[in-house]
Amino acid sequence: MANFWKIVNKVIRDADVLLLVLDARMVAETRHAELESKVRREGKPLIYVVSKADLVRKEEAERHKRVLHPCVFISSTKHLGTTLLRNRILMEAKKRGLEKVTVGVLGYPNVGKSSLINALKGRKAASTSILSGHTKGVQKIKADR
Repeated sequence: MANFWKIVNKVIRDADVLLLVLDARMVAETRHAELESKVRREGKPLIYVVSKADLVRKEEAERHKRVLHPCVFISSTKHLGTTLLRNRILMEAKKRGLEKVTVGVLGYPNVGKSSLINALKGRKAASTSILSGHTKGVQKIKADR
């Protein structure tokens, strides 16, 4: 577990904006209160990204939207919500006067972190798998300007 927190702390420290990826099918179970507190203590903006949004009913998604702020729903497979997320990231960067922004992606295994990165990148940059823990450690990927 020590290695997990070492990686998480590095991502939080190095990022300008942090994304916490949650699975739309089980939002409450994929939240991490301690991780959210760490991000807030560092004074970094945290955007909740609810992935796999195409797998839940709209009413359920709307219920979560009332609790999570700011929140963006995405479907990496159907390429939905990525423009909204990109705009939200840029808005947070602009608030902080940043021209270049480093984005950290956090979340439990298999919530869709690598799929999200690939959707934002526009091509396969992060390896994906149905197996938990496939991607370990920190990956640095340049998305675009």
